[in-house]
Amino acid sequence: MLILQGITPSVNAQKEKKGFKKGGVVKLNDSLTIYSQSDIFDFPNINKLPYYQNDAKLKKIREMDIPGQERQMYSELKEYVKNFGIENFSKNVAMIWRLAKLSETHGPSGESLLLYKLVLKHHQQGA
Repeated sequence: MLILQGITPSVNAQKEKKGFKKGGVVKLNDSLTIYSQSDIFDFPNINKLPYYQNDAKLKKIREMDIPGQERQMYSELKEYVKNFGIENFSKNVAMIWRLAKLSETHGPSGESLLLYKLVLKHHQQGA
């Protein structure tokens, strides 16, 4: 009888299973939701054109890339980027980066941060 007591597992050692704890609602105070009201993130050509290119506008933007023309370049580049097709995001990352830099000083608050996030999303390592 003593031998059997040492071999049989003890049932009392196991804990009772408890249910899930009820959690409260967690509210995320993300400042980016406020800034997403920028109109730059409405891309009308996303599902219409695979790749947008307007050589005349590109030439005008390049000519404005001089000190003192930043505000005008910001406006022109913003209008150009708004027309992007789906392929532009991976092929024209530098253009989005430049717009983000200009947006830091000339755009609405937070727009540059969202543009940098867009750059990180579409940047291809080693490309």
